[in-house]
Amino acid sequence: MSEDREACIDCRRPRPLCVCGVVSRVRSRVGVTVVQHPGERDHPFNTARLLRLALEGVALHTAWDGTVERPELPEGAAVLYPAPDATLLGEGPPPSHLVVLDGTWPQAKALWRENAWIRDLPAVALAPTEPSTYRIRREPSAHCLSTIEATAAALRAIEPDTPGLDRLLDGFDALVDGQIAELAGRERQPRRVRRSARETLLEKLGRRWEDVVVVYAETTPVRGCARGRGIDVLQLAAVRPATGATFDVLASVREVPDAHLLGHMELDATEVSDAAGFDALASAWASFARPDDLHVAWSQAGARLALGRLGLPEDVVHLKPLYCNLRGPRAGRPDEIVEREGLDAPRVDVRGRAGARLGWASAIAAFLADVPG
Repeated sequence: MSEDREACIDCRRPRPLCVCGVVSRVRSRVGVTVVQHPGERDHPFNTARLLRLALEGVALHTAWDGTVERPELPEGAAVLYPAPDATLLGEGPPPSHLVVLDGTWPQAKALWRENAWIRDLPAVALAPTEPSTYRIRREPSAHCLSTIEATAAALRAIEPDTPGLDRLLDGFDALVDGQIAELAGRERQPRRVRRSARETLLEKLGRRWEDVVVVYAETTPVRGCARGRGIDVLQLAAVRPATGATFDVLASVREVPDAHLLGHMELDATEVSDAAGFDALASAWASFARPDDLHVAWSQAGARLALGRLGLPEDVVHLKPLYCNLRGPRAGRPDEIVEREGLDAPRVDVRGRAGARLGWASAIAAFLADVPG
């Protein structure tokens, strides 16, 4: 490794971009425990690392298999998470200790879902008035903050008179500014796109529009199984955009998700509990399916799992990379794409959040099918 790319052992940034010299050490009255998703641990722009450098006494626990044992926490500890019943900081008794989830927004939701002890803690939330300044990583919406930003904002709300809190983000600001400056100084190389593969799939969408079936599946893990195994298909939903025909069947699963997760899926607990077995789902799909169906999904994972469980080929036209190849890698979420492109995306008449997601994916598929080859 060249000297320029050698990483600082503390902040893990390349030596020319080291931010340790501007980090100010701060002591807060409220303790902080970070629960980190393993996918975030080695990310070059992980801000929990900066938080440990800047704030004294931070404890960090990595959830290597998605879960982590509850650490010793004082009475009055709370988790910083926008749960439906969360208390806004400043509107109730302040917590004595903060548990902060470190990861992307989907990773943080996974930590919340998979660790019951975290959900058992009282939840507190921020009401930020300014968007994140994390300009080198895309946040899912304007109110989302990086780990260090969220922690700093929470501490300012709990103990505004603590000296130095206004300097807690000095290292973070230096990281962002340094990375942007480095990127601006590089020679930009055109993004290499495999045009032949992209054009073939776009042409296929247009040529076989009558065969397109947009698929969405809700899945749920089975506790105690190895990662990547023991996944049940809870709901399979689909729509044929050319005709408007829909499919929506719930299947019984070995472990019914808890009320929080079902609420996130927008599914009714009674219907889920009363669902028939997977064989009934397979039989219903056999009546809906056609031999020439072209399966399409915004995100492949759930759709491929469901098709594989049905004994069908797991070939799924993946809309996300098609759109990213067309518009650039930072395309955003499907609802953002629908709004940006001005697409008509009515909710599909199926249960749960699948209705909105199938509507977005169908609109994006129709948009891509109309792209000239």
